[in-house]
Amino acid sequence: MHHQRIARLSRLLIAQFSALKKERGWIDMNDVERAALVMLSDEVLSGWVQERLDARVRHLLIDEFQDTNPLQWQALHAWLSSYAGAGNAPSVFIVGDPKQSIYRFRRAEPRVFAAASEFVRDGLAGVTLACDHTRRNAPCVIGVVNSVMQAAQQANEFEGYRAHSTESTQEGQVLALPRILR
Repeated sequence: MHHQRIARLSRLLIAQFSALKKERGWIDMNDVERAALVMLSDEVLSGWVQERLDARVRHLLIDEFQDTNPLQWQALHAWLSSYAGAGNAPSVFIVGDPKQSIYRFRRAEPRVFAAASEFVRDGLAGVTLACDHTRRNAPCVIGVVNSVMQAAQQANEFEGYRAHSTESTQEGQVLALPRILR
């Protein structure tokens, strides 16, 4: 019952916020994402937008790709998929670590990274490079990451993890917050 009330209230608040944005000429990140998807997947607009992008973008670097949400990936994929197997694609370089995806509140989805990696590799003849070595993290931090990720992999909750290493000689410290039960 409370869930239904919250859902109705949320829909009302979203509608009011949308009306306020329209009245004042405001846009937010969600509006930008939706507009990009519409422009890049619309039969009439996409050709014109892609032509403009082709004229300006030869190299595309996207950092922190693990925080990309499905809507953002759909828009980017709508543009890049026109190059699949056709050549003359811009060079695409995506950087990210799905273990570090922290923007769930913005609908970030770590599996998008896997889909994008597969597309760049298979659709654009790209190469996957992996770096499991750092200079920044203390050995005790890397030890905890390795332990947790290897346990998750053994429980079939994660795949493709390789043990990490570090050059850091800093002692470092690992602290744990108390567990909060649901």
